[in-house]
Amino acid sequence: MTNRSHLQLGDEEFDALMAATQSPGIGKQHWVALMSRLPFDQINENTQRSIPAIFSNLRNESEVPDRERMRGAFKYTWAKNTRMLFDVRPVLQELDRLDVNYRVIKGAAVLAHQGQFGSRIMGDIDLLIAASDCAIVEKVFISNGFRRSSHSVCAGHSDADHFEALNFNAGATHVDLHVAEFKYPNALLELMLEQPAQLLSTPIGVLPVPDSHLLLLHSAVHGQAAHGPTDLMQTALDFTTLSSTISTSTLLTKARQTGTLSALATVDQALAAINIQGSGAHLNFEDRLTSRTKYLAQRSRSLLLDSSSLLRRAQAARDRRRSDLDLQVIEREFTGHRVW
Repeated sequence: MTNRSHLQLGDEEFDALMAATQSPGIGKQHWVALMSRLPFDQINENTQRSIPAIFSNLRNESEVPDRERMRGAFKYTWAKNTRMLFDVRPVLQELDRLDVNYRVIKGAAVLAHQGQFGSRIMGDIDLLIAASDCAIVEKVFISNGFRRSSHSVCAGHSDADHFEALNFNAGATHVDLHVAEFKYPNALLELMLEQPAQLLSTPIGVLPVPDSHLLLLHSAVHGQAAHGPTDLMQTALDFTTLSSTISTSTLLTKARQTGTLSALATVDQALAAINIQGSGAHLNFEDRLTSRTKYLAQRSRSLLLDSSSLLRRAQAARDRRRSDLDLQVIEREFTGHRVW
């Protein structure tokens, strides 16, 4: 298998991503090519994660290999995702009544922007809150039948930093609670809470989610520090899903503001290396850098020319002063009277 980029995506993952993210006609070509090389049952875990997205993209195409199996994966994913959302709805409704400032982030937020809740596999629901609301949010979860998971004392989750391990379970529904002040990247999460939420329609009603620029940056951070191939694949899928909704100039501004520019450039360039369109922000940044370099070079040349002009004018002034002095000497020596 060919290692295509920093994202460690081989030929199989490449075709899967193209099938999920390109125009349906081109996507179908990549899916057909992939299925001609190996049976559906032998696709790896990374490709399995992309199957619902591939079906979502190719659902209107005819004669798609293993269409019904992909359709089954899409329907199962939709049922699982919506069940988790319905399980957590009473909690969110109570948080709304209590006027708690929270955001739904990561998978559910990406799906809310996309509008197709069967196209992305979610393992849990991710909520973002402020540290000051931890106690009330925990109380709301427990009063609605959720159980707080015991946190592990380790390098990442110590007793002192237990806010980083706020997890709740009710049956098969798992909720990860992210505390903006304690969870990396802090600046990005805090900005998500500070900025007005986008209220997007979902199967359980309206959800408050961050705008697509902030979600894309969060995905970039996870892609840069991914702990496994499936994380990398999901980052690539989320990136291509959100990229069509962003402004590159706004994205760059928020990346600088939150210290996530390096992560953005890493993932964006990795996707570009395998011919998958990312945000384009790294190109915009390079264009700006090139323009800035050209401007500085032109400015330097202008300053040099201006300096040369100033030097020429100074020399001319000195020449004029020298001429005036010579004239004074002549006038002293030649008074205008005849000498006989």
